[in-house]
Amino acid sequence: MTYRVLPPATTTEKEVMMMMNPLIIAAVLLAAVPEPKPKPSPSPSPQLEPWADHPPDTQGWLPSLLDVVRDWAHTHRGLLTAVLVLAVAAAATLRVLRARRWLAAVRSGTWLEVVPPRQTRIGQSAAAWKLLAYLATRADSGLRLAKPPMAMEVHADDGRLALTVWVPPWVSAAAVAKDVRLAWPGALTREFAPSAPRRGWHAAGFELVPTGTDLGPLVDDTRLGADAAGEGDPLRAVFEALRSPGGPNVLQVLVRPAPGRRIRRLKAAARRPVEARRGVASIAADGLVKGVSGAVTFALDMLTDSRTPAASAAKSTASPPDALQRAEMRHAAEKLTAGSHLLVAIRTLSVRPARSVARTEARSTAHGFVVAANLRPRLLRRAGQAVAARRATGRQWLLASAHELAVLLHFPTDPARHGFDVAARTRLSPRDAAQPDAEPPTAHTSGWTHSRWSAPEGLAVIDDDDDPDDPFTFDDGEPHP
Repeated sequence: MTYRVLPPATTTEKEVMMMMNPLIIAAVLLAAVPEPKPKPSPSPSPQLEPWADHPPDTQGWLPSLLDVVRDWAHTHRGLLTAVLVLAVAAAATLRVLRARRWLAAVRSGTWLEVVPPRQTRIGQSAAAWKLLAYLATRADSGLRLAKPPMAMEVHADDGRLALTVWVPPWVSAAAVAKDVRLAWPGALTREFAPSAPRRGWHAAGFELVPTGTDLGPLVDDTRLGADAAGEGDPLRAVFEALRSPGGPNVLQVLVRPAPGRRIRRLKAAARRPVEARRGVASIAADGLVKGVSGAVTFALDMLTDSRTPAASAAKSTASPPDALQRAEMRHAAEKLTAGSHLLVAIRTLSVRPARSVARTEARSTAHGFVVAANLRPRLLRRAGQAVAARRATGRQWLLASAHELAVLLHFPTDPARHGFDVAARTRLSPRDAAQPDAEPPTAHTSGWTHSRWSAPEGLAVIDDDDDPDDPFTFDDGEPHP
């Protein structure tokens, strides 16, 4: 293969200044707060009441507290400005340092190619992912400033496919090879080193997002039976799209352990209906509608005086879940009991001389998942850098079980048919296969003598010499066309 994705760009000084601008402006505004004017002391009264030395505060405690905070901020405005500047500088320095550590870990990571056996059992893909989950846990372990996740990638170029495993440098190659052999018995591992990138070519990619929410099933069916062993493989369209000629194609699956908060959210979805995440525009429109309806209702209640306590009590009572919500709760419960939950981020990447062609090829690969998964492609910004850095944001991580991952990424039953290199020497001979019997000649049929076909009994030996004048000669000696 002659392709390597570009390394991620480091944080520039312009980006650091953009991060520092809001807090610097706040510090300047705080320093420009005017000094409060002293309040005039009240003139003494000739006739004082018993409580005149401590008159009651008619303005309330909140204005007094705000005045105290304002006076303290004005008195220590120099200290506050210094603290804000130091906090901004520390945050920017930490971000730059983390980006450099992340890039260093990506460059020095362990990258191995998995060479599968000639035949794999597609029904054991879920067990393979349960074993590989330990590698994802080791990649995410330890107190480190930057912890890139484990990456399972399929690289394709010139019709050849290669499944690779990338782990951070603190996970040894021996540990990867051991877990790979446990996941796919008979598989081999070897170093994978892509070549230099192609100059002047453009990279485009897509990421896969759920059609609904990741609290439900990500695939239509997690069972990989006998139908999936041949033409019924759910990833057949993906493999064929990866082998598309014209340039390199990449399928990347980032894997990391699922945190406790994602598991707790899944448990909550199994007990009660959970609303799906909405965008800012949807939330703003909903708030506007509720505000207008509330104002109209309040105005009508004031004019007609027809507000009833029963109506407000009915609004606060939760309605029982409907049929769709019960189905979602059941799916969440089934996903919860599946076990071995992981967070995954799935991307596709294509590199072509024209950006439009690269985008078309990457979308074609991502669209192949619609056969078996409840996922849809979405354009990935800065796809080359995102794939090379093996980095995903919070909303790009999807909660998946080992059975779902078995459908989303697995070896086909016949890897060589789809362009994978296979370890032919690791295939064991069958023990219960029937041995072929000898084929002795009979009166009307020939027999095989391990070097040529023998003549039937009672007939002359067939002449196998190339003779254009006498192509077929029988015992009567007459040529037959």
